[in-house]
Parts: sequence; C-alpha cells; structure tokens
Amino acid sequence: MTEDKVPPITVDDVVGLTNERHTTQGLAHDVHVVLTGRLAMEQAEQRLSGECWPYQDTWPLTFEPSGSNSATRIVLRRVVDHRQDEAVEALRACLDRFQRQ
Repeated sequence: MTEDKVPPITVDDVVGLTNERHTTQGLAHDVHVVLTGRLAMEQAEQRLSGECWPYQDTWPLTFEPSGSNSATRIVLRRVVDHRQDEAVEALRACLDRFQRQ
C-alpha cells in the first residue's frame, strides 16, 4: 500500500525586493519569497518563530498573504545584498528541519 505524500513546503525564488537602505555592511533590502505547498500563514508564523529561526535578530521575518491565492509570502527584512542567497537558503533549511520532525 502506498501513502499519498504531501509535497514538501519550500521557498520559491525571490519574488521581490523592497525598502532599499544603506547599512554599515552595504546595501540592504527586504527580500520577499513565496512558500510552495500548502502551509497556512498562521502555521508558517508558528513554525518559523522561536528556535526554528535563529536569525530573528539578523533577518527578522514577517508574513503576508500572497495576493489572491492561498500562498504565504515571507519577507526577510534587512538582508544585505551579498547575503541574500545565504538568507534564502537558511529559510529553506529551517523549513526542511521542521518538516522532518
């Protein structure tokens, strides 16, 4: 008997940059990404808070509905341009961790 597997929840590519600002580390933006899979905004906020997201001081997260569909948009705030890939990969790793629990 095979089980119907739920597709993993992950992060699409960056869908937008906002709030450009100059910092001592360089140019920074708020980085917008959209979650794939079915994860309600409330679940995302609950699961990505606390110990699961140890970067809250570095890259605070905010959550927004993504337009007319049910996808959740996550905004990684104050990400220095040269660390955007690192921040998105950290978010993907966090999602992977809580899905394995």
